[in-house]
Amino acid sequence: MQNVFLCLALLFSWPAFGAGAPAPSAKVEKLVGTAFYNGKEIHEGDSLSVNGTLETKKRSFLRIQMDVWNSSIVIGPDTKMTLDLTSPKEANPKRYQLTDGLCRWVSAMKSSQLKGSHVFTKSASLGVRGTDFEIRNRVASGETEVIVFDGEVLLKSNLAKSEALLKKGQWGGVGGKFGATIAKPVDLSPADLKMAKERSEALVSGKSPESSTPGESPPY
Repeated sequence: MQNVFLCLALLFSWPAFGAGAPAPSAKVEKLVGTAFYNGKEIHEGDSLSVNGTLETKKRSFLRIQMDVWNSSIVIGPDTKMTLDLTSPKEANPKRYQLTDGLCRWVSAMKSSQLKGSHVFTKSASLGVRGTDFEIRNRVASGETEVIVFDGEVLLKSNLAKSEALLKKGQWGGVGGKFGATIAKPVDLSPADLKMAKERSEALVSGKSPESSTPGESPPY
């Protein structure tokens, strides 16, 4: 089995829907290797509709389809993400918390429909204003990195009063060696951006370049 390690997106919040909108459910569209939800092994075709934690093992990846949000989610090897699918918006829960690993979100929704959507890590809060970006969170170092392929993401530090708006073609990081304060976003060169996106697309299709291993530093 190939050493796949993740990619394709997740992350919306309740404000994108009316008060009477149905709670989202996630269908396991594809699974390679082994994955668990709330400690129970899941399989292709399963639907997730309760709060819980997704966890994948080594050499595994999981793609989830969320029709109500017109999006897909891929969670790759050695990754954990907590989903709160049922709490009312008044509770202001951390609906999507990437505990460890990498994910990429690609959505067909308009940016105006994503207002109020967030994803969280230990060191950062990401306000979603775009439809295609990648997040990497390293629990050991406390580092969070973001690459925006399309749209915008508002990156806020949970470690200091600091934020930065990342636009298409930019990279940003916080925590660990990146520091508590978010530095000016880095404009990726066309070559680096192309390489990052090709890596993501390869992972989504189940093909992982030998150089792409969890925990390695970005080449930019």
